[in-house]
Amino acid sequence: MMIINLNQLALAGLITATSLLNDADAFLQPSSSARAFRPRALALLESDVDLLEEATPTMVEEQDGSERMIMDIPPTPIEMAEKRARAQKAKETWSTIALCATSNSKRKEIPLNGESTVIKNQKLFNEFCTIKGTYFMNGLASCEIGDRLVHPFEAHGHIKSLVFDGKGKMHYTSNIVDTPLTKKERTQNKIINRGVMSTVADLNSPWGIVQNALSSSERDTANLTADLWPPPSTKNLDGIEPMLLVCTDNGEPYALDPKTLEVMGRLVDVVPKLQSLFPEGSKFIAHTRYDEKRNKFVMCRHEMIIPGEDGKGQTQMEFFEFDDNFDVVSRREFTTRFMVFHDWALTENYYVVPKNPAYLRWGNIAKFVLGLSLGTDVFAMEEETNGEFILIPRHDPSEDVHEVPTDAFFNCFHFGPVFEQNNELVINGCIFDSYTFGGEMGFDGENQQFSPIEWGSTGLASNGAQSPPPRLDQFTIDTETFRVKRKERVPVIPV
Repeated sequence: MMIINLNQLALAGLITATSLLNDADAFLQPSSSARAFRPRALALLESDVDLLEEATPTMVEEQDGSERMIMDIPPTPIEMAEKRARAQKAKETWSTIALCATSNSKRKEIPLNGESTVIKNQKLFNEFCTIKGTYFMNGLASCEIGDRLVHPFEAHGHIKSLVFDGKGKMHYTSNIVDTPLTKKERTQNKIINRGVMSTVADLNSPWGIVQNALSSSERDTANLTADLWPPPSTKNLDGIEPMLLVCTDNGEPYALDPKTLEVMGRLVDVVPKLQSLFPEGSKFIAHTRYDEKRNKFVMCRHEMIIPGEDGKGQTQMEFFEFDDNFDVVSRREFTTRFMVFHDWALTENYYVVPKNPAYLRWGNIAKFVLGLSLGTDVFAMEEETNGEFILIPRHDPSEDVHEVPTDAFFNCFHFGPVFEQNNELVINGCIFDSYTFGGEMGFDGENQQFSPIEWGSTGLASNGAQSPPPRLDQFTIDTETFRVKRKERVPVIPV
């Protein structure tokens, strides 16, 4: 019997993804099994040894000084063919979603058991057909506006609802989030505001530079979230009806009718008492949170302070907790060094923010203002600085904020489960070990190219921006000492 490391076998396709998914589920659950997770080893029978003829053995030193052997097994011709087929399918899917025109869809009935439905488990399917409720999701519309491409993160918001009637039918509705800018661009069929990651004209011509310089950099980024508030069962003092809130980075929240998905207006206009809280021009983080236990809705306002106290820029964040009458029950502000973040987490006692270290490139600010470069050239990740987690107490304004350092740089754009248990705070984060802004999803704004498949497989965009694929790391913080006790990386799951 030969013992082979599970990670290498998984990558070689010698075991099913199911067992790995079970391990990943255990890793993410708030239980003792999550903390005890370790990659297992798999025993192969002697009859399977022929699969390893071309394997390359590598000795790996463990933290305790011991060594173990792992096998680097090359993919089989069948596996390579399957990989190419998946890549082609992904390319076709991306071309359809990202570059084809996005249209609104009024309420359309779709039978769950239609002609194209393939049922593999009748019992589970029957249970699924009894589900009753509405699932909302916000995403991005086409990256193509007129004859130019915008960065995928700066495409217009596209809200969808799936209404399940519990009798085997679903009603589908979709709508472009019609902000004033969206209406103008859709009417004129061209990009009007260049934003931070896009351009209204080519950067390699004098007239294009002038057009970019005159174009506003005000453009929503990551219009990706949708939340229903107040809850449908609410009877609040002001008679505020449930509305669908769509949020974005670098912009203001909008309120939509949850049934028709039509835009009602800016949140501050639909709920006027919020105008004193959110001055004109307030910017928010796209992600919001709901505290089910306390029935509170939480938003984060965000501002880049330039040049800041030390001339290096600062990042300010302010959290607001609302009751179901949209009255503020608590708020907490914090300012730190210049950093970037897009997601944050809510636990029993803390707002948890990833402190992704970044710095301003002062020499490029003038170039951006004059239309000579993209906004992503104005800042960059500070990869020689370790990442930190900011723990901001929710309930006591006098309690200190803790900035907990880790052992390496990271850029954490999204969180998995984050929770407290037994004097520990467990954070599951989607971690980039290095990161270059500007080439996300394989987008090259300067040359108007879009190659998501190459970017997804290599981390390299056509403009040279490179970021390796993110990994899922789990950090465990001692909430008495506010130090990282453990850090573990989830094995890659083959697909």
